[in-house]
Amino acid sequence: GEGLVLARAAHWIAPTRPNVKLALARALGANGLAGDALVLLNSFEAGSPYRIVALESRINMLIAAQNTASAVAIATQAVNAAPKSMAVKLLYARAQEAAGNLPDVIATYRQMTGTPEFSRIIPRQQAGYRLLLASALDKSGDWAGAKSELEKLLVVDSNNAQALNYLGYSLLERGGERAKET
Repeated sequence: GEGLVLARAAHWIAPTRPNVKLALARALGANGLAGDALVLLNSFEAGSPYRIVALESRINMLIAAQNTASAVAIATQAVNAAPKSMAVKLLYARAQEAAGNLPDVIATYRQMTGTPEFSRIIPRQQAGYRLLLASALDKSGDWAGAKSELEKLLVVDSNNAQALNYLGYSLLERGGERAKET
């Protein structure tokens, strides 16, 4: 559509600008030209501030195309190249989840929440990572583990609406936590 025409024109005018390349790649992907978009997204240099956005776009396009094996391969390469990057680890977990590899997803989130650096990130971000871990644990059938993560999350962000909602609905679905009679 028009967005693709405008993105191509911008790319013609400023072909080396990373924000223009990203816009064109997204327009290509939105217009069914994922192959061209993936080639363009792969051209971002390692030091580019847009590299992580390009990586995320590549992984999302591959997942949307149900090519989870390629998404996992790209995410694995990225996490090997930047093993301390929380953003890359999130993309790796997303690709693994799309591929149905919940044990890898859980292991990644556990590793992320278990590092010394984790306590230094802002509480809202800590809560987001714990919510992802809780959700993965719940999907894997480990409600006790999920509930524990939600409780840890609420310690650092007691008004987190997503966690409160998740916990409330989960308890309702499970019939609530009934007190044991003695």
